[in-house]
Amino acid sequence: MTAAVDHGSNPSEWRNLASLGEQLAGADSLSAQQARILQMTRRLVAGRGRVSLWLDEKLFRLPDREHPPLFASDPPPGGLRRAWQSGKISHSDKKAKTHWVSLPIADQGMALGALQVNRAQAFRPEELDLLEGLSSIAAIGLYASHRAAVERFRLEQLNLVRRVSAQIANVLELDELARRVTELIQKTFN
Repeated sequence: MTAAVDHGSNPSEWRNLASLGEQLAGADSLSAQQARILQMTRRLVAGRGRVSLWLDEKLFRLPDREHPPLFASDPPPGGLRRAWQSGKISHSDKKAKTHWVSLPIADQGMALGALQVNRAQAFRPEELDLLEGLSSIAAIGLYASHRAAVERFRLEQLNLVRRVSAQIANVLELDELARRVTELIQKTFN
């Protein structure tokens, strides 16, 4: 009797993928999220190949946050741009010398970015399944993390209004009121 060989993907890789959403939610910046996505992708392809990630940074900006951009305003031409624009996986021909696969990072019809892996070997179907799962989990994690950041931003704004209102209620003199409001705004927004 011969033992059956499982050519499917490793269940522990799926568990690792499941943790990616939590890692993205716990990251404190888009650059940290970028690093986690790249790290997980490299892990899935076992270090064989080059991994590229592009995110539509305009979707992640909050009005009061000024950070230098991590990504170009548009994805580079080629697979990343095709995957982002079409919302579909694109890949090299099976007979190509160099193989690549580009996957959209999209949630609820909104394209957030794209992920691409280039390497010498062709991609096995189970690897493509893992990469597709990764792009879906990344999209959900990025979207959820951004929604939480937007809610925190809104809460900060409401708290500022509440503090200013409390200051106004306690001050009768206009000059004193202007000074306190100015101090409060400077402290809040540095």
